[in-house]
Amino acid sequence: MRIVIVKDYDEMSLKASEILVKRIRRNPKIKLGLATGGTPVGLYGQLVKDYQTLTILI
Repeated sequence: MRIVIVKDYDEMSLKASEILVKRIRRNPKIKLGLATGGTPVGLYGQLVKDYQTLTILI
């Protein structure tokens, strides 16, 4: 486990998105178990934004 300290929720969402995208690029067949509730909403929004700008596919 790696602990990453960030200044706020938005930065945490961005950092988590960067980590996930990196892992997806390394292993496109990766299986994700996605959490429900309000906590990951920022992360999911960032992933959508990455997908829409195609940065997740490059």
